[in-house]
Parts: sequence; structure tokens; C-alpha cells
Amino acid sequence: MRMPMPGSLRATRCLFAVVAALFALTGIADPGERDGVVVQPVPPLQARPPAGAPNVVLVLLDDVGFGATSTFGGPADTPVLDALAREGLRYNRFHTTAICSPTRAALLSGRNAHAVGIGAVMNTADSRPGYRGVHVRDAAPVAEILRRAGYSTAAFGKWHQTPDWETSRSGPFDRWPTGQGFEKFYGFIGGETDQFAPTLVEGTTPVLRPARPDYHLTQDLVDQAIQWVHAQRVMTPDKPFFLYLAPGATHAPLQVPQRWIDAYRGRFDAGWDVMRERIVERQKALGVVPSATVLTPRPQGLPAWDSLDDGQKKLAARLMETYAGFLAHTDHEVGRLVQSLKDSGEFEHTLFIYIVGDNGASPEGGLAGSLNYMGALQGLPETPAASADRLERIGGPDTYPHYPVGWAWAMNAPFQWTKTVASHLGATRNPLVVTWPDHIRDKGGLRSQFGHVNDIAPTILEAVGIDAPRTLDGIRQKPMDGSSLVYSFGDATAPERHTTQYFEVFGHRAIYHDGWMASAFHGRLPWARGVVVDEKPFEEDRWELYDLRNDFSQARDLAAREPRRLERMKALFMREAAANQVLPLQGPTMGDPALPSLSGGRSRFTYYPGAVGIPESGAPKILNKSWTLQATLEVPASAAQGVIATIGGTAAGWSLYLDGQGRPAFTYRVFDLMTVDLNTDDPLTPGRHALQVDFDYDGGGHAKGGRLQLQVDGVVVAEGRVPASPPAFFSIHETFDVGIDTGSAAGNYPPGVAIGYPAVDGMIEHVNIELR
Repeated sequence: MRMPMPGSLRATRCLFAVVAALFALTGIADPGERDGVVVQPVPPLQARPPAGAPNVVLVLLDDVGFGATSTFGGPADTPVLDALAREGLRYNRFHTTAICSPTRAALLSGRNAHAVGIGAVMNTADSRPGYRGVHVRDAAPVAEILRRAGYSTAAFGKWHQTPDWETSRSGPFDRWPTGQGFEKFYGFIGGETDQFAPTLVEGTTPVLRPARPDYHLTQDLVDQAIQWVHAQRVMTPDKPFFLYLAPGATHAPLQVPQRWIDAYRGRFDAGWDVMRERIVERQKALGVVPSATVLTPRPQGLPAWDSLDDGQKKLAARLMETYAGFLAHTDHEVGRLVQSLKDSGEFEHTLFIYIVGDNGASPEGGLAGSLNYMGALQGLPETPAASADRLERIGGPDTYPHYPVGWAWAMNAPFQWTKTVASHLGATRNPLVVTWPDHIRDKGGLRSQFGHVNDIAPTILEAVGIDAPRTLDGIRQKPMDGSSLVYSFGDATAPERHTTQYFEVFGHRAIYHDGWMASAFHGRLPWARGVVVDEKPFEEDRWELYDLRNDFSQARDLAAREPRRLERMKALFMREAAANQVLPLQGPTMGDPALPSLSGGRSRFTYYPGAVGIPESGAPKILNKSWTLQATLEVPASAAQGVIATIGGTAAGWSLYLDGQGRPAFTYRVFDLMTVDLNTDDPLTPGRHALQVDFDYDGGGHAKGGRLQLQVDGVVVAEGRVPASPPAFFSIHETFDVGIDTGSAAGNYPPGVAIGYPAVDGMIEHVNIELR
């Protein structure tokens, strides 16, 4: 017979039951003592962010100057950015690092770029600790912090934060996006890519672009982002997400569907000098610059528009039409993401951060502009006649163009200089627009507090309601260098909290402190071709001083008037530089031998089918020397076709392949200088065959020409010559592949073939390359 339970005991048992239920719901084990052992709480099976934590969308455009968008007075129509600015806030004193990889490192970590090891763009990394391109482990990315706090995380587009020797399929992958807190990645690892035939990666695996005739990368990235958001809403509707969208636009190559280019026909015929004046007039009317802002003068060495001949003007105007169309198209695609969020009801609860450029507009197109700028960038000639013949095709899939530096200078109005010149605002001042419907009340407001790209991660964390961890995986974390901008959301007059910030790229350097900026231009013109080896000593650089409180455009140098202040600012720069791994100062380098290399010192290589996505930096070093490629094939009875081995793409590179009739062919592209096709009339018969390509380099220095020879089973079947070859690289994004051509096409493949023109299964036994 069960005795009645006393009331106090019954209440105690009920309390224990409630506590146990709470522990069960949270996934935390019941702490206490069991069998004499203290039981510690265990982490929950699923982390949950603070109640009401917003979704976060972070958009970062590429190579867009302060004065390019209509929102900030520019000639490119950006109605989506315009609308977001009306719904949120515009920031007109926001800054980047002046170049790509460092900006992205600072953006996603909240620290100074040199302090996390990425003080240089990946392509010019060197062995100094602040410039190695290796993201340090004591500066956890914001994506990883959010992921551990219960967010879904994804990145779409450009990454450019993985060191060259870690970008192959052999890894390691901890510095790829999926190793930096992003559960989903779809995009490209390098600094640029072909917009019509990109070198794509999903997760850590190379993939081909979708097969559709109207393909463009930016559209694809937004499609992928929208699909990912939809999937999150279906599977985990109560879980917030962090989405990072970094399209390759508007970094060169300037490629966009034709109708977007045609919309700007004739708009730039007046030239960059007049356009720059018009931009500043519109900026003043919009209120994004003070009415007293001074338009800075054209730098020495940059030609006036009126000094160009008619042919040069026509080419330059068409290139700028292409750029403007590219930027407008990009804004349109961002708008599809915005509209999708609004349609799903997510936008009201989303912190949407739209950064217009990772640095100022790019000067890499040179003084004249280019239809194939990677060759011109390395000093290879490009004939005006060839450019004129292809004028109407600029921006299409068979061009790799970039506009003249005069347009870059104009797009940075009202500031001096361009991308890479970290000493001046033309490289570092970029527009920022922030919307957060649930919290920002000052719709259409303007904010002029000093901001820096390293402020974004702290801003996100404060908005979410979590602190940056002091330790992560047992590693004590560096404090964040940035300051949250949330304080400015509700108060346009709030004192700025980010009061000191250094800048440095390629020896150009500056220091900002309490409204003043000291700047030292190191002398290398940003449009200079190749890598400058003989540099003047840094002690000889002339420092300038600007009162940015009263001189918005950095137009009046006060160094002679305030020498003591300048000396204090210079000393402050040195302290900040020492604290952030900026020292020793050095100009740009290419190929530091102290860094690891995938190809090492080897001269013989053997590859098998499936060897794809090998970065050019990790492929055999075939430039500036002779080499031989040998391929052993087992040709099937029918349908023998496809790529055997290739490197590079449409802009430059080579490919050995069998054409649609099974005939061996070899294509070698030297940018716009020359393309050589070696062909034979006879298809390969079924059975075993040996193909060989020899490149006999002329010698006598870099970038010289050579003789090409194609052999089939030991018999020479075709020969040719090229007058020059790339001194440093075919591209900075295309890869070496066996059995398929990822990215853009390096060979003249038959029309209508499958993307990548894959070889017949089982046809390739192996491919050998020997450096001679």
C-alpha cells in the first residue's frame, strides 16, 4: 500500500523534475556530484544566439572609387544603393586599406591587416611576418565567432585570403573560407576571374560554371546566395544567418552583358577631366561632401583628356562605358538579393552592410587602357590598331579589358591618387551604406565619423549582442582594433570613437589621428608596369600634413606650417607600425623565395587524370625557359576528343587537346600579342600514342620568344614561333588542369562542346613536363 506523499516532499520532487526538464531542453547535463565525482555542465548540442539577434548581410564590391556610384555623385546608375541609402545611413568618411587582400582580412577579423599577417595582396606576399599572407590563429574571423554563437554562415564570391601554396586540392584548407567560419562557400579563391567563364570552387572542390548561354558570374553568385537563404529558412527558420557577398565586380576584367554597356554609350565622350568636375558638383548637391570641398589637381604624369588623339579618346570612352555598365549591373544583382529578403520578410530583421569598394578605383589598366590588361601589366606591348579593331567587342567574353588610369582618378573624385596609394584618400576612402530597419530611425541620414573597415566586425558583434572571445580553441585572441559603429546609428553628432588609424601598402603610408592625417607617397606611380626593384630610401620620402576636419578632400598640405605636429604624427605612425608588424618597410615583391612553393625546385613532373585546379603558382615554372610536355594516350575506337593538359585561359595560356575529329592540336596565347595554333590533318588511330610539345626559349632575359613544336609518335607535325612570352604569369586565377579546361578556354576548341571540353574517360594515361 502506497503511503500519501507529504506536501514538502512532493514540492521538492516537482522542483527537481522542472530543473531536469530545463537541463534536458538546453542540452546541459545536470551538474552535481555522482558517485563522488563532480559533474561539470557540457555545452549545448546546438548553440543559440541572443534573442532577437538579426540576420547579417555583408556586401563588398571590388575596385570602386568614392565618386563612381550615383549615390555618391558618380556616373554609374546604382538605384539599389540609392534606395538603401534612403532607407538607412550613408557614411562619407569610411576607409579601407587601399588594396584587396588586406581590406578583406581587416573586414572579417576586426583587426589591422598587418597584425593578422595579411598586410600585402596575396600575389605580392613576402616573408616578413606582417606580409606572409598567413592569417594568424589569434585573430578569429567574425564568421567563426558567429558560427559558434549559433548562426548559419556562407560566403559567395571572391576570397583572396589564402596563401598561394595552400590553394591547391592538397590543402591545407583551414585558411579557405570553410576553415574561416563559413559553412558554405561558392566563388573563387584568387584575386580576379573571368566573369563569363570563372575559375570556380564550391567548398574546397573546383567546379565548372552552370551551362547556360547567358551566364555571368555576378548573377550566379546572387542566385546561389538566394537559394542558400531559402534553404536556411526551410530547415532552420529560427536560426539567424550571416551572408557575405563579395562579387568580382568591378575588378578587371571589365566584362558584362552588352546591353549594360550600350546604356552608357556617349556618356563619357567629354573625358575624365570634365567628368571629375561634374562628379564633385553632384556630390555637393547630394551633401555627401561639404560645400567647400576642393577638387584636387591631376597628378603629374597623368595626361589631360584633351591631349589624347581621336582614336585614344574613342577607346578610353568605350572602356569607361563598359566599367559603368559593369557597376550598374552589379548593383542590379545586389538588388535581387535585397528584394528576395524583402519578399520573404527577412529584410526588416537584417543588418545590411553595403561597402562600395575594397579600395579606390584601380589604375592597373595603365595610361591608355587595355583590352587584355594582364599582358600590358607585365610590360608586353599592345597595339592600338588591334584595340580599335575590337572596339565593339570590349566587355565581351573574348576580351579581358581594363580602363585607363584617368578614369580611375576621376572615379576617386574629389581625392588624390588611386588604389594602392595608401598615403592618400583616393585609395582608402570608400562609401558605406548601412540599413537595419528594426533599429535605424534616421532614414537617409549622413554619418561623418571616421570609420575603417576593421570597424565592421565589432559593429556586427555589438548588433548581434555577443562579445569577441578572449580565447578560442585554447588560443588567446588579439583584441579587435576596430570600433563598433553602432553608436553612430542613432546620433549623427556623436564623437567618433575610432581616433587613430595607420595605413600602408607598397611603402605608401599614412597615419590618421584626431582629425589630422600625415601622408608619405613613396614614389612608385600606381600605373607603373612591372615590379620596381631599385627604390629610393624611405628616409627620402616627403611627408605631407592635412587637417581633415576642415579639408575633406586632402587638398591643402600644412606640413610647412605645422612641422612639430607633423613630427608627432610621424612618430605615431612608427609606433603603430611597430605594434602591427608593418616594419620593416619594403616595396612590392613578386615570388619571395623564402615562402613555400608547391612546385619547389623540381624540374620533372608527372600528372594523371583528375589533376585539376592546380594554381599557376603551384604548376611547373615554365616561363623564361625551355620545356617539354609529353602525354601518353590510349585512344578509343571512337569519339577521341578533349583537353589533355592546359594552363591559363582566354587571355593567355596554352592547351594541348584533340579536336572534334580526334586530331592533335596545340594553342599558345600570348595575350593580345599573338596566338599560335599548331594543328595536324590526321586524326589519331585507336590505340596507344605519344604526343609531345617542345618550347625552345630564345633566352637572353625575361619575356623572350621561342619556337614551338608539336610531335605525334616522335614525328614533328607542326611548328611555330612566338615573339614573346609572359615574364611572370599567364593569369592570377586560371589553373593547370589535366583532362579538362576549368575556367575560360585556353584552346580553340570546337564550337558547341561541353564546358571545359573534357577528355574521353580513360584516354589519358599520364602527362609529363620537364623543364630544360
